[in-house]
Amino acid sequence: MTQGDAATALAMLSLGRVRLVRGMSDGRSLSLGYRGAGDVLGEAALGGVTAHRESAIATEDVEALIVPLTTVRNLMASDANFAAAIVTTLVERHTDTEERLASMLFRNVEARLCEFLLKAATRWGIPDPRGVLISAPFTHQEMASMIGSTRETVTLTLGDLRRKGVIEIDRRRIVVLDRDALKARI
Repeated sequence: MTQGDAATALAMLSLGRVRLVRGMSDGRSLSLGYRGAGDVLGEAALGGVTAHRESAIATEDVEALIVPLTTVRNLMASDANFAAAIVTTLVERHTDTEERLASMLFRNVEARLCEFLLKAATRWGIPDPRGVLISAPFTHQEMASMIGSTRETVTLTLGDLRRKGVIEIDRRRIVVLDRDALKARI
């Protein structure tokens, strides 16, 4: 899925992870989020959007089922459970966007980073003897882009959280040692 391409199908991810990025006219890019197995891409086409407004960049090997938009619409018309699942996905995305906007406007960088780490631990975390290992290897730049900060500030803030015993960094992966301490910083 590439920004500007015709939006004629939805992609249903069955394996892997992608980063959604919107290119801006000034050459900068905005990270919109990450999607993984079980997520749908391109759902804006259901609302009449004719061209993709963002690109999906694979951050690891990805497998997806590409379903033509006409097939999705037919399924929604004939299967109430399928339609409800699509609507639920759209509402969740809308809610996530509103929460992210409020966070960017009203929280400091440390709070936004802690919120990002908690969400990543919930979505991609696996149990670890030390706490929760975030299995997806996010770069400092990716995290900065997601929370509206700079790579340098994210690096400093992660170092502070590590020194305080809230997280541990293990071979480019983050281990959340104390979820409550992260929550308290939001």
